Amino acid sequence: MAFTLTGVLDRSGPAGAGLWLNLEELNAALGRPGTADRVLVAALTSPEVRGADFDPRRLSAGEFDRWYCRPTVSSVSYQLERAWPGARVRVARRVAEAGGELVRRARSVLWTLAALALAVLGLAMGVVRRASLARRRSDVGLLRALGAGDGAIARLFLAEAAALGAAGFAVGAPVGFLWARHVAGVVFGVGIGWSWVVVPVGLGVTAGLACAGSWAALRGALRAAPAEVLGW
Repeated sequence: MAFTLTGVLDRSGPAGAGLWLNLEELNAALGRPGTADRVLVAALTSPEVRGADFDPRRLSAGEFDRWYCRPTVSSVSYQLERAWPGARVRVARRVAEAGGELVRRARSVLWTLAALALAVLGLAMGVVRRASLARRRSDVGLLRALGAGDGAIARLFLAEAAALGAAGFAVGAPVGFLWARHVAGVVFGVGIGWSWVVVPVGLGVTAGLACAGSWAALRGALRAAPAEVLGW
């Protein structure tokens, strides 16, 4: 039987040293159609804490549905056995557990970096807005002298801060996504897609940080008397 070579897999390890072809055509060439002694499956799974003695039949209906829909090692192996009757799935536990531990540690590091980045962003936003409002104390005093209430002035400046935060998110989100996709491809060898849930969450976080950074400086400007600010 003749086969056509369509490409060469340039990868180290057993995956790069083997010959890849359709299972049906391989069985036909070996004279054993519809059979397979062993199939190696590499799946990108989420980490879990369940042991080798885990039995999904002990779960309730709701727990089973949540477990079944998550891409964990136990759920993937269970689905493989259901999809291929008569097959027995054996999980390389050491490899799976090591990969899960690596993912957990990487996730913890990323969450820590995200929290630190938000803290630094909040402090920087507070300093910038404080300096901006310090230069515009006369504007606040003039608005109060013209009869504007503290609530109206606060809404005006907080809306400005929220607009600046939204503009920063509009510029920073695409750049951050491209950088994250590059890191995921280089470090983990996987691709990531854009999630539209990030848009409302990101807008809310950036606008909230901008308003929080402006509030302390705005309170100080509202406490000053118009005559004092305007130098009357």
